[in-house]
Amino acid sequence: MGLAAARIRFAAQWPLYATIPLCAGLFNALTNKLAVTMMFFPIRRRGFSLLGWQGVVPKAARRMGGDVSDLLTKDLLNVTEVLRRIDPETLSQRICTPALVELGKRLVKDEVEVASSLVTPALVRRVIQRCVARVQDDVDAFVDVRHLCVERLTKDPSRLVRLFKTCGKRELDLVVSVGGWGGLGLGLAQMGAWAAFPFSWTLAAGGALVGLVTDWVALQLLFRPVEPRRFLGVMWHGFFLRRQAEVSRDFAAFVADELVAPRHLWRALLEGPRSSRFVEALADAFAEELPGGLGNINGPLRGALEAAAARGITEVAADPAAYTDPSADYVAGALDVAGAVGAALEALPGARFERVLHPVFEQDEATLIAVGCLLGGLVGLAQVPLY
Repeated sequence: MGLAAARIRFAAQWPLYATIPLCAGLFNALTNKLAVTMMFFPIRRRGFSLLGWQGVVPKAARRMGGDVSDLLTKDLLNVTEVLRRIDPETLSQRICTPALVELGKRLVKDEVEVASSLVTPALVRRVIQRCVARVQDDVDAFVDVRHLCVERLTKDPSRLVRLFKTCGKRELDLVVSVGGWGGLGLGLAQMGAWAAFPFSWTLAAGGALVGLVTDWVALQLLFRPVEPRRFLGVMWHGFFLRRQAEVSRDFAAFVADELVAPRHLWRALLEGPRSSRFVEALADAFAEELPGGLGNINGPLRGALEAAAARGITEVAADPAAYTDPSADYVAGALDVAGAVGAALEALPGARFERVLHPVFEQDEATLIAVGCLLGGLVGLAQVPLY
């Protein structure tokens, strides 16, 4: 009796009933698009009190930036090995410009006038070579690369947003597509349920179920299974993990340009939390070039040399491009950060590789599914007066 009544209702208004799956697909795609947007925007919190919102990624920038930096420094980039690719002599030739020599002469004259005549291009090149060798011997004592990466990713959260959107563009689009096509498919069941049980709660409950199921399924498709598995004659593998080679190239290019490009490494060396060690190394290098041990630890000019080194580093740090740009192409080519990071990331096992993007969804995964469920229910409820 109930099935016959449902058939009669459907036959009488089938064009109207046909809009149920169409609405389910369309609005589910739109709500998923909204959920994806809410992951990243707004960058800064907007609104008031409980009505305010900040993108999931910008809100968790400190934690996510730390996770990315840990992945980079622990698994992908051996900073000591990479920096040792730089040849001290070649770098000294590139960076020893007339401007740098003139800066050295002026500072030494101000602090140690008796030694100012010794500052020649040849001496500056030797000092640079000594400094480079000193840094290469103990990189961690001079440059905190993890601190550099965390600061760059958290001070400007839009940079972290760009990283995740670049690496996960296809997966983010997939969440929207699964919402649309999944909503259309489940909408057919929702249509049948409404024909059989035309109660006000049916469309609302169906819409909530569609939103919940499609969001959950989309997230599973992205990251599960971690390793390829054959099931029912089909090879299953997380969509994100299938693209490991492509994502590795995108991630490596971002790291090489946005996080540890030569200009950023110079700033970390000159202004980072361990820059005082470089002041000492520069004073030591110059002292070793002075005759008679004048600049040694207990020598009469030691304090003046350290003052000159500190002032010099401060002036270079104020406009590093003016002094380091002549060496930028050489340093970038020698380091080849993109090549090193890309190869290491592509070689990671799936369980480690998925951590590049999964934290974006993991942070508020339950919240996002709940939002999809709620919005789906509200859309279904709004449809009731139409039917």
